Amino acid sequence: MSGTGRCGAAPTSSTTWPSTYHRAAADSPDRSTSDLDVILSGMYRHHVVHLLDKGDEQIRSRVLAAVTKDVHFVMVDWLGSDVFQALLRCCAGHYEELWSIVQALARINYRTWRCKPSDDRTCNYFLQHVLRTGTTEFKQPIVQQLMHDVVALSIDNHGSHVVQLCFKDLDVQLLCNVLTAFCELTERQLAEMVRGRSSKYVLHKLLDTGYTHLPQLASELAQRLATLPGDIWHHAEANVVKRSANRVLGA
Repeated sequence: MSGTGRCGAAPTSSTTWPSTYHRAAADSPDRSTSDLDVILSGMYRHHVVHLLDKGDEQIRSRVLAAVTKDVHFVMVDWLGSDVFQALLRCCAGHYEELWSIVQALARINYRTWRCKPSDDRTCNYFLQHVLRTGTTEFKQPIVQQLMHDVVALSIDNHGSHVVQLCFKDLDVQLLCNVLTAFCELTERQLAEMVRGRSSKYVLHKLLDTGYTHLPQLASELAQRLATLPGDIWHHAEANVVKRSANRVLGA
C-alpha cells in the first residue's frame, strides 16, 4: 500500500493531488475543487500527510496556502488535524511559514485557540510546537498574547503546560514577560492560581526559575503572594506555592 491513498489512488507525481479526486469533484457541480477539500478528505489525507512527511516543498506550499485560509476549522476538524500536524513537522525551521499560521489564527479569532487548549488538542499541539522550536523573536509576540489569558490557561491541565513552555527554555526575556504578567494579576486571580490543581505547579516552577535567573521580579511576585489572605494558604493545594514563595523571600 506504500505510495497510495486510502483507496489505492495515487497522484501521478509528488506535487499534484490525486487525479481521481479531480474527477470526483467534476461529478459534483455544486462543490468547487480546492486544496482544502483534499486536506479534509478521508480518502486522500493520508497521502497528503505522507507527502508532507517526505518534505515535499511544493505540497508544503500548497497545503500552507489552503490551511491559512481557514486555519481554525482545519485545526478542529478530526481529518484536517492530521494534515495540520504534518504541516507543522514539515515547516520545522521555516519560521516565516509558521508565523503565517499564527497571523491567520490572529485574524480570525485569537481567543478561540489561545483560551481553550483542552477543548482543542490540535491548537494545544500547535502552541507547544512553536514554543519548543521557535526563536525568541518568533515566540515573544505569542507569549505576550498568551499572557492576556494566563490565569485561564494555567488553571487548565493542558494549558498549564503551554504556560510553562513560555519560560521553560530559560530565555531571560520571555521569563521576564511571564513574571511581569503574573506580578500584574489581581489578588483574586493570584488566589485562584494558588488553589488550582494545575496552576499551583505553574506558580511553583515560575518562582523557582525566577529565583535563579530574575530574583528581583521573582521576589516581587513572592511578596504579592505573601499578602494574600491567610485562609488561602489553608488549602492543601497551596503548600507547594508557599514553599517556593518562602524560599524566594528567604523565610
